[in-house]
Amino acid sequence: MKFLKTEQDQIDCRKQAFIGLIRLLLEYVSIVWDPYLIKDINALERVQRQAVHFISGPADYTSREEDNKLKKTIHFYRFTKNLSPDKINLSTLKGEGELSNLELDEAILMELLDLPTWMRLKRAVCNKVSIKIQWTNLKSKPICLYLDEVILEIETCEEPRPPSNPAHLASYRSGGKYGFVDRVIDGIFVQINSVSVKFISRQFNATLQLSRVQVGSVTPTWQKTSHLGNTKLKDPDRGEILLFKEVEWQTTRIEATAVEGESSEQFVTTPLRFIANQSKIRIAIKKKLSDCSIISTRLMLYLDDLLWVLTDTQLKAAVLYANSLKETIEKSRRQSKNLAAEKLQRQGHAGNTPVVQQHQPQQTSAHFSRFDVQTTSYHLITSRIDLHLCDDSSPDSVHSADHNKQIEGGAMQVTIHKLSVDIYPYNTAGGERKHWFSYSDNQGSRNHWVQQLFNAFKKEVGKARETCFANSPTQSPAHQPANQRTPERSLTNQRTPEKMSSATSQNQPKPNASPQPTRKTAHSTPKPRTTKLLESCIVLKIEEFTIYQVSTADNTRNTPKKFLSSDKKQLHLPSDTSILHAEYTEYFFPEGIDYP
Repeated sequence: MKFLKTEQDQIDCRKQAFIGLIRLLLEYVSIVWDPYLIKDINALERVQRQAVHFISGPADYTSREEDNKLKKTIHFYRFTKNLSPDKINLSTLKGEGELSNLELDEAILMELLDLPTWMRLKRAVCNKVSIKIQWTNLKSKPICLYLDEVILEIETCEEPRPPSNPAHLASYRSGGKYGFVDRVIDGIFVQINSVSVKFISRQFNATLQLSRVQVGSVTPTWQKTSHLGNTKLKDPDRGEILLFKEVEWQTTRIEATAVEGESSEQFVTTPLRFIANQSKIRIAIKKKLSDCSIISTRLMLYLDDLLWVLTDTQLKAAVLYANSLKETIEKSRRQSKNLAAEKLQRQGHAGNTPVVQQHQPQQTSAHFSRFDVQTTSYHLITSRIDLHLCDDSSPDSVHSADHNKQIEGGAMQVTIHKLSVDIYPYNTAGGERKHWFSYSDNQGSRNHWVQQLFNAFKKEVGKARETCFANSPTQSPAHQPANQRTPERSLTNQRTPEKMSSATSQNQPKPNASPQPTRKTAHSTPKPRTTKLLESCIVLKIEEFTIYQVSTADNTRNTPKKFLSSDKKQLHLPSDTSILHAEYTEYFFPEGIDYP
């Protein structure tokens, strides 16, 4: 064997020697060795290391350093505080390890969860984590993390915090092109026995409890698979990859209580409770292969049949809690609008590089286009909701005299079938909506009057510019905070002029056909900025609803009687038409431009 070691270039020759000599020894030993005996494990690891060193040449690091290198590759320690790779008790051969009493890194978790800027993760701990890794099958089998209990504390921010880093700049990423480490991280399987989230705000506190949470990768048709290669779609010609994840849990319990001393109302002392059965979230993510940046995301929350009993005091408390967060959420929405243009440009709707498809293989391109996520959207889908509204006020209560009640202790049931809420946060105003997921305009009457609004808007903008002798719109002082506008301006100045939307394209000066580098001089005039009118849309759809008559304790009945209901079969309405279809569309400029 020594003569083979002297020939460092003949790796193939050494490999053949390993197959003919050492592999036979390992196959013989595997019959009698005990996989749980430390002595046998160390002996087998020693033989394997010597064989690897024999084939690839002498190594410059020990087996312990090799273990640390593997631990750094999967980045476990980056998600925690004060945890180095040396403290991870992980067996290289068995691929199993265990950690306890971990303090998770709040900043990295906020990047990973993409929390809204009006929320801040204050504390995150986990009592026990078990790790299972199949080193030889990392490309096909996921890394499995088993967590016992996770406790999170989230607080509201009076002023929106700075937004988290984009996905391609996140600290838990390896950096550079989409590679092996990114595939391993995206394919991790997580199982949590219990998740407890404590939400702290100025006027109320809430707790969210989830049990038996599982996070895993699935196929594009949302089926579970035993091979990670089936959970992603890659198109090298486009330079994009699609990932599909599913989060499911058994039970959901939400309880909200008012903060003592924050309100003089008596009804806020009643806790608000909500319990739901099995639920799941399906997530489709499209990334760039060049820098791992997220192009667009589709998130769908599916809720099972819901039964919710609300009293008068609980309903008033729910309205109070929602109003207390209204101002904070609105500030966060204004901040997110400033970043909408950059996100839209990554999606490809506002960029100058259209997707080229003529050189792609037809089968790959068609399969990718079938499941493509062309725009970011969020969806809430429920099957059936039974809402019971009950009167719990006593006749001698303080508020009873203010209301002319005809029935004491009444209750009413409202049943809603297939309620869905679709949110499309940023899109080009007046653009095509055929690629929007789960969107349908069966009536077709919207396009005509919306186009009239755009035409009227263009005329008003043109008149305002002629009156003020303005070549470009001015920026409102309300959008001038340095902490929010400085990064946006740098990004805006570096962008190339883009195609104008229908609202401003006719009045915007065209850039030079062949841009050349220019030197900054004292008399140089700044180039006019290219603006784009964007829109955000919320769609509410209800397939069927039924409102039953008010019942009392004295009125016992076997079956509830309908008071008002929608019956598409009786009215001969199309099955694909919702009985209620409501849209709320908001138009805005991401750069904070006000007209005139």
